[in-house]
This record gives sequence, C-alpha cells and structure tokens, in this order.
Amino acid sequence: MNKGEGTGCPLCARAVEGRTELRIHLMVEHRKSTVIDEYVERLGQQVVAP
Repeated sequence: MNKGEGTGCPLCARAVEGRTELRIHLMVEHRKSTVIDEYVERLGQQVVAP
C-alpha cells in the first residue's frame, strides 16, 4: 500500500490516513476518478511557485 502522512479530503471535512485511503474515498464518495490519480501523485511533490 502507498501510505503517506495523514491528510484530509479536499472536498469535505473527512480526515483520511494516507494517499490510498484518500483515493478510495474520493472515488467512492465523490465519484471522482480521472483527476484523482494526478492529484494524489502530486501530494508528495513539493510545489515551487515562480
């Protein structure tokens, strides 16, 4: 399993324990799928603003 640090759902107040749980929650509860893989992959990357 690919578990990172705890995070929350960006669409509701539910707390989830890792990326895998977040992905499942978003797909099941919010019926999100195509953007979920990209979002979850980028959670672990540092975003650098120009």
